[in-house]
Amino acid sequence: MDPISLAARERWTEPKMPEPRREDLTPFQRKLYANPAAHALSTSIRADRTSTVLPSFFYLSLHPKPHPTTSAPWMLPLELADAAKRSPKKKSKSNSAEPQDAQQQQQNKPHRSVRTSPSSYVALRQTHLRNIRTANKGTMWEQAVNTRARMKLLGRQDGDGDDVPPPQNKPHQKLVWREDMDEMVLRLLRDLVARRLEYGFSKPRGGGLFARMSDTSSPGDPSASPRQPAPSSFADCLARIPDAGAVLFLRRVTSEVTREVERRVRECLEAGDGLVDQLVKIRETTRRTLKEEVLPRTHGILDAGGPRLQPSILYPPLDYPSVRCVGRQEGKDGEVMVEKELPVYDLVELLGPTKLEELVKGTVWETETVVVLREKETTIGAHHALMQLQDYVIESV
Repeated sequence: MDPISLAARERWTEPKMPEPRREDLTPFQRKLYANPAAHALSTSIRADRTSTVLPSFFYLSLHPKPHPTTSAPWMLPLELADAAKRSPKKKSKSNSAEPQDAQQQQQNKPHRSVRTSPSSYVALRQTHLRNIRTANKGTMWEQAVNTRARMKLLGRQDGDGDDVPPPQNKPHQKLVWREDMDEMVLRLLRDLVARRLEYGFSKPRGGGLFARMSDTSSPGDPSASPRQPAPSSFADCLARIPDAGAVLFLRRVTSEVTREVERRVRECLEAGDGLVDQLVKIRETTRRTLKEEVLPRTHGILDAGGPRLQPSILYPPLDYPSVRCVGRQEGKDGEVMVEKELPVYDLVELLGPTKLEELVKGTVWETETVVVLREKETTIGAHHALMQLQDYVIESV
C-alpha cells in the first residue's frame, strides 16, 4: 500500500495520454507539427547492414514476398509500393458533407504500414542499390538482409518462439534479389511524388498545396499573369509567402552544358583514382617477381601506393540546393523581418521530362516556371516524397 512503491510499479503501465488537440497547441508546437523534417527525424531508429543508425525515413525497407509462380521469397520494397499505388477513385455523393480537400489531406499524410514479415533496411541511394548487385560482387546483396530475417525465412527458431517462417515460404528456398531493383525503386519514388502532387496541379488555385510566385498577394489566382518575378525580387517574393516550404522548378535548372561538364569532371576523377590502383598492382607484381622485400614504414602511415586526391575532393559532400530569402512579413505586431532557407527541387531532373509533362499537361500550371510548395500539416506527405526522391538520385559532383 506504499504510494511510492505503487507509483514506481505503475509508472510504465499507465495508459498513454491522448493526442493533444490542435486548438491546444502553442504557436511553436503548430509550427513544429507542420515541419516535414521534424516528422522525418521522429521516425523509428533503425540500422542497416553497415550498422549505421538513422531514422527509418532515410532507409528503404525491404520485405520478402513469395513469387506467384515459384513461391520463392523475393525481397521487395512493399511499403513503398503500397504508398505509390494510386487508390481507386470513389464516386462522390452529391449530399456528402466531406469536401474534396479533406480527401487530399488524407492522401497527403505520411504513409505508415504495418507488416508482419521481417524487415531489412538499406540506404536509400540509387548508386548503392546499383552497386550492390553487380556481376563481380556475386551474392553480396545478401548482406543487406539481416540475420534475423534470414532465420525466419529459413525456418530456424532462436528459442523465443516468434521467429516462425511464413507458411508459403519453404525452408530450402533462398531469397531472390531483383536485377532491376534500383530502377524499380526509382519508378516507385517517382510515382509517389506524382501521386502527392497531382491534386495541387489539378486545381487552378493549387488546392492548398501550391502558391504562385507571380502574385504573392493572392497565391494561385487563375487570373494572375504567368510571368515570373525578376531575379532581384525572387527572394522577396518567397519571403512574402508566409507558409512557403519548398521551391519547385518546372523547367530544367541546370543546363545541358553544365551537366556535361559535371559528368566529365567525375569521369576524370574516377580515371585518375583508377590509374593509381593500376600502378599499385604493377608495383606489387614487380616486387614479387624480383623478390624485393617490403621497406619498413612508420607505424600508422597508410601505404596508398601513390599520390591520391583527398577523399573530401574525390567524394565531396552531397549538395542539397536551397535558396535563402529575407523579407518583410505581416505579423501581429506589424511587419517583421523573416529569414528562410527553402529546399529547391528540379522536377525535370527528379521526375523526368515525360513524367512531369503528364503531371502538368492541360492544367493552368503548364506555363509556370517555378511554384512554391506550402509547408503545413496537409503537405507533409508531398515534402517527404520529394525529400526521399532527391536523396535517392543525388550524387556528388
